[in-house]
Amino acid sequence: MGARPDFAVLRTHRTDRQEPEEEKAGKSLPTEVIRVLDAHINTLRPMSERTTVGWGADDYALMYRTMYFIFRNTGRRLDEVMSLKRDCLRYSASGDLSLIYDNRKAKRLGRWLHIDKDTAAVIERWQQHVDDLDVFSDLRAWLFPSPGARRQRQRGHYRGDSFLAAFNEWKRTLPPIHYGGIDPDGAPRVFNIDAIHTHAFRHTYAQRHADAGTPVDVLRELMDHRSIDTTMGYYQVSLKRKAEAVRTVGALSVDRDGNRAPHSSTVTYESRSVAVPFGNCTEPSNVKAAGEHCPIRFQCSGCDFYRPDPSFLPAIEDQIAKLRLEREHASTVNAADWVTKNYDDQIASFKKVAAAMKTLVEALPGDQRAALDEARSVLRRTRAARTYLPLTVVAPERNHG
Repeated sequence: MGARPDFAVLRTHRTDRQEPEEEKAGKSLPTEVIRVLDAHINTLRPMSERTTVGWGADDYALMYRTMYFIFRNTGRRLDEVMSLKRDCLRYSASGDLSLIYDNRKAKRLGRWLHIDKDTAAVIERWQQHVDDLDVFSDLRAWLFPSPGARRQRQRGHYRGDSFLAAFNEWKRTLPPIHYGGIDPDGAPRVFNIDAIHTHAFRHTYAQRHADAGTPVDVLRELMDHRSIDTTMGYYQVSLKRKAEAVRTVGALSVDRDGNRAPHSSTVTYESRSVAVPFGNCTEPSNVKAAGEHCPIRFQCSGCDFYRPDPSFLPAIEDQIAKLRLEREHASTVNAADWVTKNYDDQIASFKKVAAAMKTLVEALPGDQRAALDEARSVLRRTRAARTYLPLTVVAPERNHG
């Protein structure tokens, strides 16, 4: 008799488990598409205006809108949203809000996801609305209880396929969403509405975190990916988009006098300059200090190392407005002439820089201008404050009740 093996692989055990294709990065929805969906969300209604006993079309519409915002703001899967419990919200002593959900796919129940106040308010409104609906008493445990067709008793929560049917019908009623520049015939490209589905919101949620610099281990926990390589896919998309954006805007950089001063490559943009409030700075000590060592206190428009690009235009225009207001305040307190002159000089120099960049932008062909708009959006999101993002998921602890 031969020697017994030290171990055996069970038939049910897979050593080559791969992340399902729907979890791969690169399928997020652009901000412009989300904006159109939000603008028309009040038209998301059931496919039929017929009612169930105690439920009208407006009740279904409110439920569908609630589902939409949960998908949009939390990135949870279809079954995770449909199976939310009525008491899915938790409030900490510090005022933080969490959504409690079950990840049945990974058999991880009672997960806690940080959410913002707007998302919680949408859920609370629906919770209050359910109190006035005709629902079987034993189904009130669900956030989205099933009323049952023609009052036929159904087990559990509302079915996801009913929502999907209404959602797919709704998205085909939306006006054409122009996104992606100009086609070869010179017409605006129209976004493919088939790319709009509930799982796309999950990709969008993940991509938003990656773009904002959420640590990869935190995002992996948020998304509950088996492999960190899957999570890293979102960061690779971010790097690729940022590199493309840098190439686009870097070619339109100017100096403090508004003269063209393009960066020679994405490497010089990234390694030899640093983003400061109103543009890029190429002063070596400030670059080394990650923008925290400005020798002239961010009076950028008076510095020979100032290299703004069109992605900074909104910040420059805000600064001009702020300087004007401060100048008015200085005048009301009868400040010395050199104080108001300093304000006048800064305003004039920032205006010259802004005007020069606007001239460069207006001279671009339509398709290049559309690409620039996308590039500016990418870089502004990269530099944006990150505090609005929910950053962590934790397993339930005993003191959570």
